[in-house]
Amino acid sequence: MENKLTLTEANGETVTADILTFFSITETGNKYAIYTFNEVDSNGLIKLHVSKVVAENGQNVLKKIEDDNEWSKVKEIMKDMIVGGER
Repeated sequence: MENKLTLTEANGETVTADILTFFSITETGNKYAIYTFNEVDSNGLIKLHVSKVVAENGQNVLKKIEDDNEWSKVKEIMKDMIVGGER
Protein backbone atom coordinates (compact mmCIF):
# COMPACT_ATOMS: atom_id res chain seq x y z
CA MET A 1 0.00 0.00 0.00
CA GLU A 2 1.22 3.46 -0.84
CA ASN A 3 -1.09 5.73 1.11
CA LYS A 4 -0.11 6.01 4.74
CA LEU A 5 -1.78 7.82 7.58
CA THR A 6 0.10 8.82 10.72
CA LEU A 7 -2.11 9.07 13.79
CA THR A 8 -1.20 10.54 17.14
CA GLU A 9 -2.79 8.69 20.05
CA ALA A 10 -4.04 10.49 23.17
CA ASN A 11 -0.84 9.43 24.98
CA GLY A 12 1.30 11.11 22.29
CA GLU A 13 2.37 7.85 20.63
CA THR A 14 2.27 7.87 16.83
CA VAL A 15 1.06 4.93 14.78
CA THR A 16 0.92 4.40 11.04
CA ALA A 17 -2.04 2.98 9.17
CA ASP A 18 -2.67 2.10 5.54
CA ILE A 19 -5.46 4.18 3.98
CA LEU A 20 -7.79 2.03 1.93
CA THR A 21 -10.20 4.72 0.74
CA PHE A 22 -12.01 7.93 1.50
CA PHE A 23 -15.68 8.54 0.78
CA SER A 24 -18.37 11.06 1.59
CA ILE A 25 -22.09 10.96 2.21
CA THR A 26 -23.65 13.41 -0.20
CA GLU A 27 -26.74 14.06 1.91
CA THR A 28 -24.73 15.23 4.94
CA GLY A 29 -21.46 16.36 3.36
CA ASN A 30 -19.55 14.29 5.93
CA LYS A 31 -16.29 12.65 4.84
CA TYR A 32 -14.92 9.32 6.07
CA ALA A 33 -11.71 7.30 5.92
CA ILE A 34 -11.37 3.52 5.87
CA TYR A 35 -7.95 2.39 7.07
CA THR A 36 -6.14 -0.56 8.61
CA PHE A 37 -3.24 -1.29 10.92
CA ASN A 38 -3.03 -4.71 9.20
CA GLU A 39 -4.19 -6.50 12.34
CA VAL A 40 -5.67 -9.95 11.75
CA ASP A 41 -8.79 -11.07 13.64
CA SER A 42 -9.57 -14.57 14.91
CA ASN A 43 -11.05 -15.49 11.51
CA GLY A 44 -7.88 -14.55 9.65
CA LEU A 45 -9.41 -11.35 8.23
CA ILE A 46 -7.72 -7.96 8.31
CA LYS A 47 -9.45 -5.53 10.69
CA LEU A 48 -10.74 -2.31 9.15
CA HIS A 49 -11.30 0.99 10.93
CA VAL A 50 -13.63 3.78 9.83
CA SER A 51 -13.59 7.34 11.12
CA LYS A 52 -15.23 10.62 10.23
CA VAL A 53 -12.78 13.17 8.79
CA VAL A 54 -13.31 16.60 10.35
CA ALA A 55 -11.36 19.80 9.69
CA GLU A 56 -10.08 21.35 12.92
CA ASN A 57 -7.59 24.21 13.15
CA GLY A 58 -6.51 23.75 9.55
CA GLN A 59 -5.89 20.00 9.91
CA ASN A 60 -7.94 16.92 9.15
CA VAL A 61 -8.78 15.03 12.33
CA LEU A 62 -10.32 11.57 12.60
CA LYS A 63 -13.35 11.37 14.86
CA LYS A 64 -15.24 8.37 16.20
CA ILE A 65 -18.66 7.82 14.62
CA GLU A 66 -21.02 7.88 17.58
CA ASP A 67 -24.45 8.40 16.01
CA ASP A 68 -26.28 5.11 15.26
CA ASN A 69 -28.03 6.52 12.18
CA GLU A 70 -24.73 7.76 10.79
CA TRP A 71 -23.13 4.34 11.45
CA SER A 72 -26.00 2.62 9.62
CA LYS A 73 -25.45 4.82 6.57
CA VAL A 74 -21.67 4.27 6.65
CA LYS A 75 -22.13 0.48 6.88
CA GLU A 76 -24.59 0.57 3.97
CA ILE A 77 -22.05 2.40 1.81
CA MET A 78 -19.30 -0.03 2.81
CA LYS A 79 -21.49 -3.00 1.86
CA ASP A 80 -22.13 -1.37 -1.52
CA MET A 81 -18.38 -0.94 -2.00
CA ILE A 82 -17.78 -4.61 -1.27
CA VAL A 83 -20.30 -5.80 -3.87
CA GLY A 84 -19.08 -3.25 -6.43
CA GLY A 85 -21.85 -0.69 -6.18
CA GLU A 86 -21.25 2.99 -6.62
CA ARG A 87 -22.59 6.01 -4.76
